[in-house]
Amino acid sequence: VTERDTKATTFKGDEGKLKAYISDNFDRLASEATAVRESAKKALAAIASTDVPTTNREWLTWMSANEETLATMMKESTPARRRLSSRLEATGEQYPAAPRIYPKPQHELLPWSAPLLQRDAGFYCFAFGQPVEDKLVAYICPLKGQ
Repeated sequence: VTERDTKATTFKGDEGKLKAYISDNFDRLASEATAVRESAKKALAAIASTDVPTTNREWLTWMSANEETLATMMKESTPARRRLSSRLEATGEQYPAAPRIYPKPQHELLPWSAPLLQRDAGFYCFAFGQPVEDKLVAYICPLKGQ
């Protein structure tokens, strides 16, 4: 499909029947199209009349204008949440606390990577197993002392 074809309206079928349908129902189709356009205009006007920021520029403007309010809200949000989420009664022994899962940092290096990190930047060729044709050429730039 060419770019020109994607911008053109196409109809596969009996063009005569389509034209007859449009001419027979023109008033109804025109009123439906007008109603859709008016609905879209109302929706756009409703969005434009709200005070809720929607674009990055609107958010930045709002945040700079309401910086003190935002800082106050952020300071008060944790205590307010804690007041709302306090337990009405303590849980018994039948409902023990669930173990927490935290991310664990991984600091282990692959055996072949350590020598590369100690050398200067350059191109290196890695051969993985057999056959020797399975190679990877990479530019390595270690960040010494960074």
